[in-house]
Amino acid sequence: MQIRQLELEDLNWLVEQRNNEDLNIYFNQPHLINCLEQEKWYRDNVVTNKFYSFILWKKDTERVGYVSLKNFNPIIQKAEFSIFSLPEFQNKGYGKELIDFIIRFGFGRLNLNKIYSTVFEFNPAIEIYKRWGFKIDGKLRADCYKKGRYWDSYYVSMLKGDYERLYNSKQSAVSETSSLQPCTTK
Repeated sequence: MQIRQLELEDLNWLVEQRNNEDLNIYFNQPHLINCLEQEKWYRDNVVTNKFYSFILWKKDTERVGYVSLKNFNPIIQKAEFSIFSLPEFQNKGYGKELIDFIIRFGFGRLNLNKIYSTVFEFNPAIEIYKRWGFKIDGKLRADCYKKGRYWDSYYVSMLKGDYERLYNSKQSAVSETSSLQPCTTK
């Protein structure tokens, strides 16, 4: 596995995924997008470091998923994450690789205190986030309109202290049982 920063050459792929009906049902994206909109987003957000966006590759030939930190607030030291893995790679551990990478990047490199996201109630990923240690901070009622109706969203977050406690407990478990490997990228 290789994780690298999003590059201009990835934008056509990203547009395709953002317009993929199996994925965009989970995105807070009001309409399908085109290449010009994606290029503008890239110039306005990625190039200027308003977004920290990354692609997960399998064997340098196949893109598996995407993860980013956005809405960075340097005073409060928090940022929002967004993530997806392609449908054919879901439930195979790639999402965990992406989550692991982005929380290490956010808490380590950016020195964030909080990483958060808003997750639609019908998104099964909320259970993955909870297992990884994210807490549900609140519910936003009728926060999105998808599938012909309004849905609630959940605000989930992890604090740096939560991560450090979780990471330290996993490190202890690793020394006792060598088969566990927390927070690694294969």
